Amino acid sequence: MRISFDEKAFVERFEHLLSLLDISIKDLSERTKIRYTTLHSIRSRGTIPGLKTIVQIADRLNLNLTWFILGEGPIFNNEKSAGMILMDNDEENKYTPMNYIPNKELLIAVQKAAKLPPNKQKALIKFIEGQIELLS
Repeated sequence: MRISFDEKAFVERFEHLLSLLDISIKDLSERTKIRYTTLHSIRSRGTIPGLKTIVQIADRLNLNLTWFILGEGPIFNNEKSAGMILMDNDEENKYTPMNYIPNKELLIAVQKAAKLPPNKQKALIKFIEGQIELLS
């Protein structure tokens, strides 16, 4: 059985992914740690990145690599992880649902908070919980 790689279809899947996750190239660059210019080239010129970049995107977004490369199978590795983004320094709960975080600014703030040391994260959580009680 011969497997063929359809470059145009790959770029279409990349566009579909950006739309599905409601993220910009800049956001994707920050989340995947892949240069903006590399990701922008996929979108604007239809440039196909190297396998390392493709695997890095798939890993950071919990994508089914077969879907990302060939368009076969489900988009995400499993239904529970659909729409989830890998958070930095979050080994216990490796993925956070995008649809759980209502806006991009809050998502970015959570990602920044995830990089703080554990003691500062706990202090921030207590502060946020106090603010929520005041606002409720």
